[in-house]
Amino acid sequence: MNVIIGSLIGQSSRVVFSGPLGEAWGTWQGDEPPQLGPTNVEFDIPDVIEKWTSTDAAESLEGPLDAPLTFCGIVESVGDDGVAAIRMASDIVLVELGPPAPSPRQRIMFHVPRIDLYPYSL
Repeated sequence: MNVIIGSLIGQSSRVVFSGPLGEAWGTWQGDEPPQLGPTNVEFDIPDVIEKWTSTDAAESLEGPLDAPLTFCGIVESVGDDGVAAIRMASDIVLVELGPPAPSPRQRIMFHVPRIDLYPYSL
């Protein structure tokens, strides 16, 4: 996903970013330090999502610094292993969901305490 890094948080690897889904924060996992400005990242949610809810909300990723992050997206698929492909705008985020599994095409919302951002080049 293409995002714009707007703030670097002190000497930590945390960044505040904005993009087509909203404004949020995450932990930078690149080999090089993060830079302010546009970049392409892949989101990794390191925790199992134990609780999600059905929603009518638009796709979004939002959360003020140090607060839980709220994801809203559309389920594309769920594997037998509980890994779900969630469509968020034009991108797919893979998450591990605890039971019960949502249905494909269901719009869901969930909260996570943190996300990791991995840079990539197109």
